[in-house]
Amino acid sequence: MSPRSQRVAILGSIAVVLCLVLGSIAVFGFPAPNGSNTVAGVSVLDDRFYSYENLSIFGPAWSNYTYRGVTFSFHLWCEITPAAGKLCGNATESNHESYPYAFWDGLPTRNPQWQTWVAPDYQEAVQYLQGGTVHLLVLE
Repeated sequence: MSPRSQRVAILGSIAVVLCLVLGSIAVFGFPAPNGSNTVAGVSVLDDRFYSYENLSIFGPAWSNYTYRGVTFSFHLWCEITPAAGKLCGNATESNHESYPYAFWDGLPTRNPQWQTWVAPDYQEAVQYLQGGTVHLLVLE
């Protein structure tokens, strides 16, 4: 077998395994959350101070968390491609105003970056780090 054929076979095998793993996650979900509510703090986004709670979200396909009067809902996985899964959700304020957000999570990287979403009214935000770590942020 030529080196090129070997690479194609290896890449094809990796793609099949990834599809199987992401497909099983979509059907069966992740195990129950672990380490929820582990850290609280303050973060600054766009010159605004937010208090935050740190979570690990590997719960059922739909999970809800309430922090400082805002309910954050997460849907694991609302879309799956061969390269990544999409995590969708909503932030619902106490006045029932709701805003959607979404993040992509793919194959592990050496230095994953936080993805940040801020509500249009700046009252809440969500930061997502590849692998399931989330900051729920609420304006101080």
